[in-house]
Amino acid sequence: MGGEEDGAQRAGIVGSALRGASLLASVQLLSRALTFVLNVGLTRHLEDPSLLGVSSVQLYLLYTVVLTLAREGVRRTCLRTAAARGDGPVAAHGQGAAALATRRDLVNLTWCAVLAGWAATPLACQWFIWSADAAALEKISMQDYRQSIWIVGLAIVTELLSEPMFVAAQGQLAYGRRSAIEALAVTARCLVTIGLVLAAKMGLQAFAFGYVAYAATLLLGYTAYFAQASRTTGQNQELSPIWALHGLEDLKPTDWLRVRDADLFQLAASMSLQQVWKLVLAEGEKMVMVTLATDASDQAVYALVFNLGSLVARFVFLPIEEAAFAVFGKLNDLAKHGNTFADAPQSTTARISPRVLVALLCRAMTLLGLVFVAFGPSYAHFLIHFLYGERWSEHTTAPQVLGYYCVYVLVLAVNGVTEAYVHATANDATLRRFNGWLFVFSVVYLASAAALVQYRAPGLILANSINMAMRIVFSVRYIVATSGSSVTELFPAATSLAAFALAAIATHLSAGNLYANFASWSRAAAHIGVGASALISLVAFLGLFAERPFVREVQAVRAEMSSSTKSKGL
Repeated sequence: MGGEEDGAQRAGIVGSALRGASLLASVQLLSRALTFVLNVGLTRHLEDPSLLGVSSVQLYLLYTVVLTLAREGVRRTCLRTAAARGDGPVAAHGQGAAALATRRDLVNLTWCAVLAGWAATPLACQWFIWSADAAALEKISMQDYRQSIWIVGLAIVTELLSEPMFVAAQGQLAYGRRSAIEALAVTARCLVTIGLVLAAKMGLQAFAFGYVAYAATLLLGYTAYFAQASRTTGQNQELSPIWALHGLEDLKPTDWLRVRDADLFQLAASMSLQQVWKLVLAEGEKMVMVTLATDASDQAVYALVFNLGSLVARFVFLPIEEAAFAVFGKLNDLAKHGNTFADAPQSTTARISPRVLVALLCRAMTLLGLVFVAFGPSYAHFLIHFLYGERWSEHTTAPQVLGYYCVYVLVLAVNGVTEAYVHATANDATLRRFNGWLFVFSVVYLASAAALVQYRAPGLILANSINMAMRIVFSVRYIVATSGSSVTELFPAATSLAAFALAAIATHLSAGNLYANFASWSRAAAHIGVGASALISLVAFLGLFAERPFVREVQAVRAEMSSSTKSKGL
């Protein structure tokens, strides 16, 4: 019975995480759709496009750098530690002293991250003010820029207060509440920004106050959720006994922030160091733009394309990556307790294993990324023209840059899943080795970005692609070595690639001969029809022929999760 119970628990973990990721993606999709529509209207009516550039580069970079360095390593440490010490079958029956001690250490660790972020905020704000180039800001005055930087600093301090509650919600797999709170926060930020720009005629400060609205909504939302003890007592205890809270008092710092388990600091330090290199790799192009003082108008084109192109990364790739990290970590812990997946290779339970899931996710994300590669460049001009108007589609390089970005989406999609597997399953020695390689990757990336910035946004996209490709190679080598999967299991078949190539050729010919840079609405409609026909034909060919084994494997995993969930009465 132990194997059956473990299989049911494994299926429950995977099902809960995947349902949570689906819910998170769905809610974020709705909120992003609303805010996207509002932001399109805002961009169309901006009197000074340089506002878009500075707000999307300098203000965003300040916000991201401080929060990432302060909390991301601790977030990963807390989730991984909870999975290893409290979420396995040994701890599945009640919340004992070990679980309580672990929770106190994790809570204190999150408060250490909060204090570190508070200390770093004024230093970072002052650096962004000191390094600013008045000429590169163009029409934005230094006074407005300085005020905006300090307002963003206030937002950072406010958002850090919600960090212990976020970690607890993440540990509980409370995707529903988290989705609702984050959706409200994104909407509040958008409405405040648009209201201040259009109604109050405010400049750069409007974008900074948007960050404050986002942070305040997060803080109030999580506080309201955890303040209601009747809704949090014992929540998700079966899957996460460490985070079976009784109210906000369980998330207060204790014992002068003492963390009794010294190994936690070592793991948090390793994870945080990894985040430094990942931050450089993720935001290096913005750092290069700020350091080399590129013009705000060039930053505006970059911001428009990257904000549009990264929508899919924010509300599709990110939830999948977070769910994959949680699933791989929990299943890896079950295997360490002796319930190895190789023990029953003929069992249907063996389908829900890190080896199978990482192969399915890699292939799925590659197929999704290839859709953008095949269709994106041919429809980038229409999208820019339709959303932002002729000023952006005809008088800037935004359509061409968006086409390049669609190619970048492919490596972005694959890297998210492969690195999630590495982070969730690697031991400390492997993580340290990965950190060393990330340092090498960051040096190569910054050098390539600095060399290619003369080509503006396309050069930065190429530098990003080089960065992601290097990281994928490391992660895939680790996956092959530890999971037993082969490279051919992780990626689509050659016939699938040929089908995507044919679709890309068809849409490219349609764009050049039929669409002709929005010659007319009738030609644009015909071009869209060609793309729709090509996409339908492509999906049918993949599902019925080229990727039929992949489809069957996905169906088998879903059937097993469904049957295990029903057997547990979930």
